[in-house]
Amino acid sequence: MVSKALVFVLALATLVQTSPPTPVSESDSDLAAGIALVKEGDFEGAVVKLDAAVRQLEAEGADAEVARAYLYLGVAYLELDQEALARGKFAQALTRQPAMRLDPREFSAQVIRTFDATRQETPPAEPARDRKPAAVVPPSGEAAEDRRKRRSVLPFILLGGAAAAGGVALASKGAASTPTPTPSSTPTPSPSPSATPTPRPSPTPTPGACTYTASPRTQSVPGAGGVGTPCRIGTRADCSWTAESTAGWLEITAGRNGPGNGSVSFRARPNPDNDPRTARIQLQGHEDARCIVQQEEGQGALPARVSWASDLAVPGGSGKVVVDGAFAALHGPGRSEAARVLAAGPHRVEAVLTSARGRAGVWRFQLGRAVRPGTLRVLSGHAARVSADAVVFRLRGVAGERVTFAFETGR
Repeated sequence: MVSKALVFVLALATLVQTSPPTPVSESDSDLAAGIALVKEGDFEGAVVKLDAAVRQLEAEGADAEVARAYLYLGVAYLELDQEALARGKFAQALTRQPAMRLDPREFSAQVIRTFDATRQETPPAEPARDRKPAAVVPPSGEAAEDRRKRRSVLPFILLGGAAAAGGVALASKGAASTPTPTPSSTPTPSPSPSATPTPRPSPTPTPGACTYTASPRTQSVPGAGGVGTPCRIGTRADCSWTAESTAGWLEITAGRNGPGNGSVSFRARPNPDNDPRTARIQLQGHEDARCIVQQEEGQGALPARVSWASDLAVPGGSGKVVVDGAFAALHGPGRSEAARVLAAGPHRVEAVLTSARGRAGVWRFQLGRAVRPGTLRVLSGHAARVSADAVVFRLRGVAGERVTFAFETGR
């Protein structure tokens, strides 16, 4: 007849084999989904998932995983060009795991640079009694997997201990059938009930250092000058700042400094040059917070010296080049060079083959650097090739044959 103890052991073994796996908690699911969305580039969706994971994990008191959720939340905000929010989330992660380090194989250089800068600005948190410093952040999913393993192992340990106790009882009962003298021993005292553990207070987030944003990031103003969209500064109410211009032609007119959110107004002076120019409104000591201002080339630009080379390849031929209907230069066969000071705006060149012997050839014109790129165009004649600063015409070799082209200087 099978003893009751043996039946008990077999029942426990069956229970261990058939126990269902511990379900994945909602916080683990949200954390894993949020990390996956960050890696897929869906940063808006990642913010929603990771924010939900943070709230669940905060309630569970899992500091390491709360820190991980805040870390990836900061990465998502940084990719959404919200650096102030990203630094705040990085500071929350460092508050819970001050020794956290990022693995360069998993995180970009920009993320690591911003995270390390936040570390320098974040005061060290008070160490909790049972908090252990974190090492390099492991690849995604390992923390949640370890947590699930810890949850699933505990019931097996308890059941295994009960089965072992049952086995001891069964052995003792079998030995009782054959009486043998047992040496006396001192009874082992029963362990006293453990005291109720003192609940651990939730860590209080430590305010990070001042962070600043500036927008719009880039804007354009006309070459004639004038005002642009004010540069908006974003920061906490207790953070002060001072704005500066990186060029004399970009003048700050209002909002040079202040605490908290504000705006910086500016005026651009007229651009006297034929080329565009760029300057910045930025915060002293925080050059990353800046508004870039690009100004177009000047409309009333100063006159420019335009040079060109004429290469007439018609045997025995000669020609005349007229610029804007006034300036004229005569050319024989071969290469000739000329230059003229021209005001800003469009210009027209007319070339006439004054003499020829009926022999076909080409006439090539090469323009100087003062010509605006992209403005060279053919008005008449058979153009064999046109580039950014040169044009080649094919000629039949007939006296009076004309070719014309146009270009612009300044604006």
